[in-house]
Amino acid sequence: MPRRVTWTRATLLVLAWCWGAGCRGTEPETAPPADGSDAPVTLVTATPPPELVGDPEALFPFVQSPGQPDPDGCARDGEGRLPAECRWWERLEHGYLDATGAVVLPAVYDEAGPFSDGLAVVRGADGYRVIDRTGAVVLPWSGEYRPTISEGAIVARRDLGRRSVPVVHDLQGRSATGVRVEVSVSNVFPLRGGLAAVSSRQRYGWIDRAGRLVVPLAFCSPSETDPGLGLASEGMIAARPELPDGGCGPVGYLSVDGSWAIEPQFAWGGPFREGLARVEDGFIDVEGRRVFDAPLVFDRADPRPGAAPDDPTAFQGFHEGLAAVRAPGGRIGFVDRTGTWAIEPRFAAAHPFSQGVAAVQVEPEAAGSVARWGYVDRQGAWVLTPRYLDARPFRGGVAVVWLDEVPFRFWHPCECPGFRRLVLQAWIDGTGRVLHRAEVPDLGSSCCYQE
Repeated sequence: MPRRVTWTRATLLVLAWCWGAGCRGTEPETAPPADGSDAPVTLVTATPPPELVGDPEALFPFVQSPGQPDPDGCARDGEGRLPAECRWWERLEHGYLDATGAVVLPAVYDEAGPFSDGLAVVRGADGYRVIDRTGAVVLPWSGEYRPTISEGAIVARRDLGRRSVPVVHDLQGRSATGVRVEVSVSNVFPLRGGLAAVSSRQRYGWIDRAGRLVVPLAFCSPSETDPGLGLASEGMIAARPELPDGGCGPVGYLSVDGSWAIEPQFAWGGPFREGLARVEDGFIDVEGRRVFDAPLVFDRADPRPGAAPDDPTAFQGFHEGLAAVRAPGGRIGFVDRTGTWAIEPRFAAAHPFSQGVAAVQVEPEAAGSVARWGYVDRQGAWVLTPRYLDARPFRGGVAVVWLDEVPFRFWHPCECPGFRRLVLQAWIDGTGRVLHRAEVPDLGSSCCYQE
């Protein structure tokens, strides 16, 4: 019988698809091919921006895959199961490399999160641990829930009998002193802007880094339609108040003391970034004034209040002075803080700018080919032309991309909504040089294999 095997991707990249086409560049040059081979390929590319450099102090989680074994050596037993050494997808290991591609911490972990404040959360056979750059354990973690690190603190949820409480560990001086918050919660989230969201019985509140509940549990929980709710950003929190009938009101913006800085009035709203926030029909400033119009397209078939925008740019906001916006024709470009097009709309999908470049997707040039991702600079010129199945923003001079699909040598798909494909994932620098690559399952949630 088919068996469900589930992987959790440490950083899930949500693909955004819509209409779009067209790409232009400047002067051709020779650069390494996407597959890491020695043969050069001709690219149309601009000079990488000066900020697109590797951070010598940064460490990046990577995946080590044993790869698919020879199917001739993987005979199934009488019950149809593959031997353990052939179930390679159960043996993905995680470690850390630096911006040159050198392995700093070997792939010995079942899970490895990003470094923040010099620390990272990893998982092994003995559960979660917080480690430093040398791999030394700073804080063992006996709880079953994964802790998070941000803004100089570790925040996690811990069970106490029949209830769960948030626990905050302040990392000042590298000492971890736990502060238990006396409120029963079902979820606890990382610190953002000095506050961590907590939820209980579908209602949200916020605690500070000292463990105080500074905003009561009186606001509607975020959902897939409102992922920006609950994030404290630039001293403001997008929130929906609970109505007397138990429903959820329009979006407003709380100050960090829990009072309304901008009264609830929006059908939808995202977090503030660089002084502006995206609402359903444009961008507003911290006073709630409309700065310029940029209407979102909503799923009108969804009757719920605050239905998810059918727009892949809705949740991004401004980064490095530019924001991705979808034009009425469906293509995506980037606007400046006045709403003027800095990069004309010609992309099918886009991620925010980071280190002077943005990952963007263009539609295939020929029927039967696939859409590809590349990176553009602030003028819209190609730094890395479209060649990737998928691409994430650069961080510290390194980005994760998907080079191509990899055929399965032996597998049997079943009806499984999360199934996607097997891909060759790579870690690249700003020139497109491949630092590391591995075959990994591309799964939204899970995949079914015949064993």
